[in-house]
Amino acid sequence: MSIIMYSPAELDRVRVSLATVQAENRRLRRMTQNGKLGRVLHRAAADARQLVTWRFAGYSVSRRNCEGYGMTQRRWAWAMALLRAARIVPYPGDSDAFQVEDFDDCIGRIDAEVRRTEASGDLVRLRMRMHKLRRRG
Repeated sequence: MSIIMYSPAELDRVRVSLATVQAENRRLRRMTQNGKLGRVLHRAAADARQLVTWRFAGYSVSRRNCEGYGMTQRRWAWAMALLRAARIVPYPGDSDAFQVEDFDDCIGRIDAEVRRTEASGDLVRLRMRMHKLRRRG
């Protein structure tokens, strides 16, 4: 094992560099996209796009069927809440009863709802439309 000796000037430079990177990391984590809101919102948007794709491919997007496709109940609930907030699926109502018949219109509505939610800075619109999660037992 060898020991590397750094000069005091090199150590100071490395400390300043580390402090800069740490500050940048804190700033990035505070940003909406990288914070908790952003992680939940962007995961829900990706899952909502997946639900729309499955629906337009002729698959049922009920909670039980999506669980069979590999989507967890929690992710399904967030994605469905986003689809309801974007007025693609009625609330309350059948998850397969899409009100929008055009795929591109659905994707555009999802993107618009994501922007609206980011601008508001909270997930209230989605939480109000959340499905109750069922307990396994």
